[in-house]
Amino acid sequence: MNLDLKRQVFESCKDRLEKQVSGLQEELQQYKLAVSEETKSSVGDKYETGRAMLHLEQERLFKQLAEAERLYNLLTSLKPDQEFTKVQPGSLVETSQGYFYFAVSLGQVKVDNLTIYCVSLKSPVGQALVNREVGEAVSFQQRTWKILNIV
Repeated sequence: MNLDLKRQVFESCKDRLEKQVSGLQEELQQYKLAVSEETKSSVGDKYETGRAMLHLEQERLFKQLAEAERLYNLLTSLKPDQEFTKVQPGSLVETSQGYFYFAVSLGQVKVDNLTIYCVSLKSPVGQALVNREVGEAVSFQQRTWKILNIV
């Protein structure tokens, strides 16, 4: 495990968040257009209901966009070239139970035929491993997790 792998995982996470932000922005534009084009029909209640539904969906999208942007900003504040000796934000960790990138919660990414779980340090596994060093073992989910490598 090396810095090159860590950079690839970082870039994969960054690309995924950029696509998510871009998709949500595009969807919001479509809803804004739909709201502005909504014309009052002869049935007033139908118009008001349709407009209210569009606004609710738009609100949901704004929240999703804000969360995606927050995650993107958090991720890009990390330095993928920095090496660590302890598990902390931005560390890529090989354990006896798999590979983990402690940055933002995005699920799994595949890099070089490896499955790497991108998780937050606030997650249960993150809390179990935070500030641990290579060679340490922790008990988590009724299993022993040994830290094999940290980048």
